Amino acid sequence: MVQKLNTLLKIEAATALCYFEKNSILERMLYQLKYSGQQQLGAYFGSLMGELLKHIKDFQNVQAVIPVPLHSKRKRERGYNQATLFGGVIAQHLGVPFVEGFLLRTRNTKQLAKTKDDRNAVLKNTFELNLKKNNPKHWLLVDDVITTGATLDACGRLLLKNPGNQLSIATIGYRI
Repeated sequence: MVQKLNTLLKIEAATALCYFEKNSILERMLYQLKYSGQQQLGAYFGSLMGELLKHIKDFQNVQAVIPVPLHSKRKRERGYNQATLFGGVIAQHLGVPFVEGFLLRTRNTKQLAKTKDDRNAVLKNTFELNLKKNNPKHWLLVDDVITTGATLDACGRLLLKNPGNQLSIATIGYRI
């Protein structure tokens, strides 16, 4: 999984619950979570991940969980951010704060780009930090699926800007 992320991005640990394949049960479940209002699936996946992470040494020093943000327009349309549902439950299991609103999505982008380079170009200047918020040292960045890794790279670079910060990543699915 780490090989999909920018080699310049120092990641402490990365994990996913499942491999993501087209036409799989996981794809159908994530579609239900994202587009059919099945919010309980976010809590279900978060509970599974939270229980696993509690027992993995590399994740035991995480200080806060932060979701990959949705653009405000998309969040209004959907009514929620699936990464927030997933990450909030993980934070409860780990006994750490869930920090929403520190990482902001300032551009509404579509996931049409297929390659990592294309995705990086689309995501350039898409995220920013709200510097008025608290800044823990070891972040757990969560999202639903890692495909090219470009979104997590863009967010991770911002979270690692402050010297001494650490980054770990957890997703529901990992697309090969």
